[in-house]
Amino acid sequence: WLKNGCGYTVKWVMNVTDVDDKTIKGSCFSEKQDIVGDVSLSLDDINKSNLSKLSVFTEKYTDLFFQDLSKVSIEKSSFVSLPKATDYIGEMKNLIQKIVNNGFGYVSDGSVYFDVLKYAEYAKGNGFTYGELGHVDFDKMEETDRISEDNFDTRSKFDFVLWKAKKQGEPFWSFDIVDKKSGESVCLDGRPGWHIECSAMEKSLFDTFPFDIHSGGVDLCFPHHEDEIAQSRAGYGEDPARYWVHNEHLMIDGKKMSKSLGNFYTLEDLEVRGFSSDLVRFFLVINSYGKKVNLSDESLGGAKTMLERLRKNIIKIRESEGFPECKELEKSKRRFEKAMNNNLNTPVAIAEFFGFIKKMSKMSALKIAKESESYKNNKICFSEYVDYVESVFGVNFITL
Repeated sequence: WLKNGCGYTVKWVMNVTDVDDKTIKGSCFSEKQDIVGDVSLSLDDINKSNLSKLSVFTEKYTDLFFQDLSKVSIEKSSFVSLPKATDYIGEMKNLIQKIVNNGFGYVSDGSVYFDVLKYAEYAKGNGFTYGELGHVDFDKMEETDRISEDNFDTRSKFDFVLWKAKKQGEPFWSFDIVDKKSGESVCLDGRPGWHIECSAMEKSLFDTFPFDIHSGGVDLCFPHHEDEIAQSRAGYGEDPARYWVHNEHLMIDGKKMSKSLGNFYTLEDLEVRGFSSDLVRFFLVINSYGKKVNLSDESLGGAKTMLERLRKNIIKIRESEGFPECKELEKSKRRFEKAMNNNLNTPVAIAEFFGFIKKMSKMSALKIAKESESYKNNKICFSEYVDYVESVFGVNFITL
């Protein structure tokens, strides 16, 4: 919408998290004992092997992810950059050192942690609060309310990891960090924490900082995005983004669709059930991004019926003997754009377009000579409006 509706030049960046607990476990856990037990290999050789395994493992799923994106008309060419976390380890180290130097991070038992209590105190003195993005009242949180599972060696249970000490058999990077408390440089073998990845990459990738819009799932609002803000303020002295946009979840039988619950569908699963990827995209865009949506055969079936009616009516209008005037077209387009500019209200926008097409279909019996100038002008106006909505929603309204 920002590009095709508002005319902005959009610099769209999406990062690939190719190092975290899950990817490390998936790439190395099953072979860890064999690797460690091979005395013929040096520690450096073992680590190179583990890093290679991690790269191969994540590359496989990254490729599958982009294949699925392409099916729903999101091409890699749409992005100006698709940075991998592992390509920005140096930038992450630099940011962590800044955070430590500024007094908001500390070294403990081979890891580096973010001091949330100190940051929260700093935030209060500067007119903001820790937890404000997710409307979390930090003052009412108890010490038992952990923000992270990686905080057993922390000053407070609220603290989260910036650099995580390696475990046996895991891939790692060496980090020479100056401990502010001792003033000495220590070498920490480990990997970056999840939160620090985004903070470091976005500073490197955007010409201006803060950048305009940061998006993500609503479950990332707290603590992930809150910690991202905290890291940027603690390290760079400024917010990472001006606006934060969070999408709600797809639901299956009232529960969030997720891999951990096993209640998810792949695009291939849905195609087998008779729902094309084009239809899945249509289903997603006609529902509000900020509201939970139930994914079922019934809801997809409703979207399928709606899309088929749209396509048939558009073809009927284009192939009719006469071509109705476009008196209402500009009014319809203004109402469509008003809805889209109102927090991307796609349900209202598609309802406006659907109503317009339905009305035009009923008028398609009007007799206008095909060779007349009026017919040509009306056809151009109508086709341009359809093309415009197609470009906004990314759905083909012509192909049945």
